[in-house]
Amino acid sequence: MNPEQTRVIKRLSQVSRMLDAATLELAELDEAAVRAKQAFEVGYARAFIEAEGSVDLRKHVATVKTAGVRLEYELAYAQHRACKERMNTLRNQLSTGQTVSAALRHQFAAEGTGQFT
Repeated sequence: MNPEQTRVIKRLSQVSRMLDAATLELAELDEAAVRAKQAFEVGYARAFIEAEGSVDLRKHVATVKTAGVRLEYELAYAQHRACKERMNTLRNQLSTGQTVSAALRHQFAAEGTGQFT
């Protein structure tokens, strides 16, 4: 195996481990996002029910009272989306690396073994 193939294989292994880690992280972020969404929705409903006035006024009061949990909810989903994007990037890197590795193998096979006849 030539040094370039070795380098590509090491990088593919590294990216594969990174993808595994991101997969576990995504599961954790998914749970956190769901919990944040639930906290926001319940908080909003409580604030709406407790508010007085017209429906529009109660909506605005509930929005103001739950601004903090709404931000936590939105940020949790932003982290979730960023992790998914990172996973897509890692998958693309794996695919590209596999293509490069195949090309190097083909090139190495075509060059011969270096033996004299």
